[in-house]
Amino acid sequence: MRLCQMAVTTLVLPTGQAIPGDGYTVIWLSGVTKMGFNTSAAPPCRVSAKLLLPDATAAALDLLSRRWVPQVLYLLCQREARFSDLAQAIPGVSRRILTERLRDLADQGLIRREVDGGPPTRITYALTEDGAALRAALEQIDTWATTRHVSRAARP
Repeated sequence: MRLCQMAVTTLVLPTGQAIPGDGYTVIWLSGVTKMGFNTSAAPPCRVSAKLLLPDATAAALDLLSRRWVPQVLYLLCQREARFSDLAQAIPGVSRRILTERLRDLADQGLIRREVDGGPPTRITYALTEDGAALRAALEQIDTWATTRHVSRAARP
């Protein structure tokens, strides 16, 4: 078996049904059933199992799966925090990586950086409306982890 991947805008199923999309990344395993695509280059393998990952979802998962991002978002769901609060609450994160992750989240519009100029300068981070929209998903992960007694020791 071979894993194949191709970006397409319309997927044509073996039944002839066309599935238009905003952009999909199609991932499949080589197998026995043929599938057509509206691209000039046909896929080099046959399809038996297909998985569709919309581009927007792929981009969101790429961002959310970066190391320390879920922890930062989870902590900011609780309350706004200063850099030092986040650094202390996330064991093992370096200042450089935390700064990079906070910058990435701010660039994506999930958090905002607020600077209070009075001496001393105080910088706080808080969720934006888009970031707060992830609160329910993070609470579900928290519930799942709590009910299954997931611990750090259980990680490989």
